[in-house]
Amino acid sequence: MFQRLALWIKWHRRAGLLVAPVLVMVAVTGILINHSQGFGWPAEPVYSPLLGWLYGIPAQNVEQGFHTTDDQWLTQAGTSVYLQAQPFTDCEQTLSGAVHWPMGYALLCGQTLIMMTADGQLIEHLNGLPALVSSLGLTADGELALRSAQQAFRLDEQAWAWQPAVTEIRWSQHQPLPAELHDALNAQLPLPGLTLERVLLDLHSGRLFGHWGVWLVDASAVLMLFLALSGSLTWGIRQWRKRQRS
Repeated sequence: MFQRLALWIKWHRRAGLLVAPVLVMVAVTGILINHSQGFGWPAEPVYSPLLGWLYGIPAQNVEQGFHTTDDQWLTQAGTSVYLQAQPFTDCEQTLSGAVHWPMGYALLCGQTLIMMTADGQLIEHLNGLPALVSSLGLTADGELALRSAQQAFRLDEQAWAWQPAVTEIRWSQHQPLPAELHDALNAQLPLPGLTLERVLLDLHSGRLFGHWGVWLVDASAVLMLFLALSGSLTWGIRQWRKRQRS
């Protein structure tokens, strides 16, 4: 009896040492996951190249943007639009044009014209465009212009209405980013489709480390069951021995 008890205690200790690192990881990540909503982690982006390698997600590589002034560029990466290398606004659709005009910046996001001040304040979202447009530009007088398959339009700022354009228009076009801006922008872009909460969930379950990570967590769960059973059995034997002595 004493030899069996000693053996149970020996294997109980060994299992505890083996499972301790995984148990700490599961406990800590479980606590963090429970409070992730309060911290805003479901939408928190991830920037780590190591995590990108673990997930097999290649880093974003944005090569082109819209040259709006002599030294300013507007560039789309995912659903974010950057002014130089700083977040400026959001665009859920394709950014097909961006220009600098007297009131700030205008961006053609899908079929929505977004007007922003130079410091990033929203002026207006214009959804009622005159046609299905594909390009954004400026007239020689600095008026906003749009181009559809059939004709061009200019924004009459006095009447705040679109009018057929008959003047020369400079259309915004994608251009290769300068090398310095390209490197600065791409170095800070988050991994697409990955959030901090997703990383915590995958670390908690072991999926972050692939097939073997899941098996490691499963094996640790089995060892935790063994710890519960062996601990209970050891306690029961000791209680029985105490009763026998009394």
